[in-house]
Amino acid sequence: MEVNSREYWVLREVLSKGCTIESLNRGLFRIKKGTISYTIKRHGKDLLSIKKGQLRLLGSFEILNPITDCAAGSYDCDCSNKVVLDVGGFCGETAVFFWERGAERVVVYEPVVAHHEFIKKNIMLNSVDAELHEEGIGNKNGYQTIHYDMITTGFGALGKGKHQTKIRVKNACSVIEESQAEVAKFDCEGAETSLIHVPNGILRKIDFYMIETHTTEIAKAIIDKFSIAGFKLVRRTSNAIHRNVSVVHFAKRSTSRTSMPLGDK
Repeated sequence: MEVNSREYWVLREVLSKGCTIESLNRGLFRIKKGTISYTIKRHGKDLLSIKKGQLRLLGSFEILNPITDCAAGSYDCDCSNKVVLDVGGFCGETAVFFWERGAERVVVYEPVVAHHEFIKKNIMLNSVDAELHEEGIGNKNGYQTIHYDMITTGFGALGKGKHQTKIRVKNACSVIEESQAEVAKFDCEGAETSLIHVPNGILRKIDFYMIETHTTEIAKAIIDKFSIAGFKLVRRTSNAIHRNVSVVHFAKRSTSRTSMPLGDK
């Protein structure tokens, strides 16, 4: 399978998650992780179609990274008959993943408008009941300047590239409250720091969080914040290549008198 340098780094991350890659024929290959198998076909320069059982996805080459995160269990959770908040929707692949796992509805926030075409197609292909917002999250409503080299899965608040653009952001408190979600996933390239400023009572409106943190400092601050807010850290997985990146899972503790956190700030 011939790949360019950009695709090489994506495939390197795929392999780092314990996946195998098998070339089938020209333009067609398979990625496997345990019993999970994705068949992927190239269409032109930068479009892939992906099949796994009844699941169908379209996306750029970078979609392989988040779908193999799902295959590796990074976003395993109980979604049955629950509303899931998906912040950092990329191409809609995690919205489809949560829908496969029984979600009642998925509320997607994705600030890169160019990705919305894929999100809408993937929602339609898989009959997902989804609500799509053209925003990221922040400490307040408004716009944020993002620096980048390329708009990929790494596009976000921590970017340091030579290009820049403005994205619309919505304060994290409103995003959580308006979603009415019971489960939330945040993969928003540094913007997860806005959760640190959310009052504890608002954080507790959601029962279960999955948050990708992008530096060790952010991870510590998030873990400290959620512990004070009344959550238990139930899982933390690190990225095999980007050692500072991890996904942390929090479950809300019982709200009994003995387990309530002190304060609500």
